[in-house]
Amino acid sequence: MSRYLPPESDPDYSTKLANPKLRNRILYENATEDEFPLPYEGDIVQYSGKWPGEVDFGKIRFLTFNEGKNEWFADIVPLKEGKSENIYCVDKDAMANFVSIKEIVPLRSFYVRAENGFKIAKQSNSSLPVSRAPRYRTIEKSFKMPSQVMHH
Repeated sequence: MSRYLPPESDPDYSTKLANPKLRNRILYENATEDEFPLPYEGDIVQYSGKWPGEVDFGKIRFLTFNEGKNEWFADIVPLKEGKSENIYCVDKDAMANFVSIKEIVPLRSFYVRAENGFKIAKQSNSSLPVSRAPRYRTIEKSFKMPSQVMHH
């Protein structure tokens, strides 16, 4: 007979939470749809590359609703590796990609002014990026994307 053990008193819980892959699974296992993040202009994301198994990083420029497919697509500007480790800069020469928001993973990142790029958080001892959530929230056709407020 097993009795309920609240996560905080599970000795394994903190080590599970320390692992970003497991943390997302735990946090989003029973999540309701509105607990997933909304896509924002400027979000740094991961999406499938040109080749099977390849992943690319990019920055959402804007969202557009595709009537034919009845779903939202993000216009993503690809990022390329910058000068420093885990810093990615907008690839001005690359073509933008249109990717269904169902196939995009929002990443943990922050802007680094000195590099004019984004530092993407990586899992410890790994080259895998840390996601903010396993996916974005499903959004209605009438959705209006909030744009980020820039503070100067």
